[in-house]
Amino acid sequence: MENGEKRFRSLSALLMIALLGVGAWALSLRAERDQLALAVGTRYQQAFQFLLDGVDNMEANLAKVAVASGPGDQIPLLTEIWRDAGMAQTSIGQLPLPVGRMMRTSTFLAQAGDYAYSLVRQIARGTVPDDEARRQLAELSQEAGKLASELHGVFERAQADGPSGWMELQRAAARGLTASVGGALGDGLGRVETHLEEVPTLTYDGPFSDHITERKPRGLSGDEVSEAEAEAIVRRFLPAADREGYRVEVTDRVQGRIPGYHVAVRREGEAGAVYTLDVARQGGAVVWMNSSRRVEENRLDREAMREKAEAFARERMEDTDLVAVDSIGSQGRTTFTLVPKVDGVLIYPDMIKVTVAADNGEILQYDAQSYLMNHTERKLEKPELEEEEARRRLPPDFEPRGEGRLALIPTEGLREVLTYEYRGTVDETAFIIFVNASSGQIEEILQVVPTSEGEVAR
Repeated sequence: MENGEKRFRSLSALLMIALLGVGAWALSLRAERDQLALAVGTRYQQAFQFLLDGVDNMEANLAKVAVASGPGDQIPLLTEIWRDAGMAQTSIGQLPLPVGRMMRTSTFLAQAGDYAYSLVRQIARGTVPDDEARRQLAELSQEAGKLASELHGVFERAQADGPSGWMELQRAAARGLTASVGGALGDGLGRVETHLEEVPTLTYDGPFSDHITERKPRGLSGDEVSEAEAEAIVRRFLPAADREGYRVEVTDRVQGRIPGYHVAVRREGEAGAVYTLDVARQGGAVVWMNSSRRVEENRLDREAMREKAEAFARERMEDTDLVAVDSIGSQGRTTFTLVPKVDGVLIYPDMIKVTVAADNGEILQYDAQSYLMNHTERKLEKPELEEEEARRRLPPDFEPRGEGRLALIPTEGLREVLTYEYRGTVDETAFIIFVNASSGQIEEILQVVPTSEGEVAR
């Protein structure tokens, strides 16, 4: 009996020790979890503080530059605006936001920073910001002030909630919530976005200008085509060897800048698509084509593939003289950039890209999105500078390779500028320089970087 009691007491003691151990372990886990939540929340709070600082500084500098008297005062302030806007955008990317949250805030910051940078470039070329630019800067300053005020309110709410508010936001993001993130912190960020719905239109010479982000394709014409017509267009567009024995069908409708039909091309009796294409609903132009076929070996040289690319594109773009200006190869595929040549001028905005297989010359990809977005009837002006005069405007250490050729290039704001294009080197480094054919100013400098896939201009 005594042995049974001793055994019971021993088991009880062991059980108590085990329970105490489990309890201590649970408390330790909870402490670690709380410590982790505190660290994560602090990191998010710090990112939000950087966002707030960026917007505050941007607002102050926008107000200053609107009244600054000359380039010496304007350029440093505009550069600070560009930097602060970039810092604020980066901070948004570090916050635990659900999909789509603070998209308008990020767009506003991108536009403000890019607008400031466009003015820096304008001043560097000798053009002082006019009254319209000052008005837009003043409006941006007002909107930045309102944004800062909203963000300060959110920041105070976040400090009051502590790490729990950020953790709640993080959980909502992990669940993929979009419209509603829950919690006072998420509601506050939602109010910020609602305010920015009323931001005025901003038009300038830069990539985030409203006239660019909202623009429509210029290269589309004609009536809307039906699904059956789109399928017939695809069959005619395919390489000749693939037009028979294939099933062509529209599988979806495409939205976006070029609304269209998504079309799959399959072999009879097989499920996988040999080609996929998008066809514009207006007019029925093929926007792009893709084949995922793997290329096992390289048999053709680059010149033979270039001829294949040019022949394919010219057959489908009648009355258009296309010239291959660049190429890059990878995994048995070479992609050629083809540019229309009109009256001796290369029209870079209207470029298309064609990818050729190195084993048999098959066309694997075709991309006409740039062409369809930009193509229009143009009245090309005669260059005011002769080629010899434009050549004298090149940097003294740049050695051009051959004569300059006329090229129409787009600016960041999608203006089009007639230039002379020069390819050459500085020491051992290759560059492409575009000289304005009217003013003689250098419009663009690209470095040509050799890679394992070919030369890349950037």
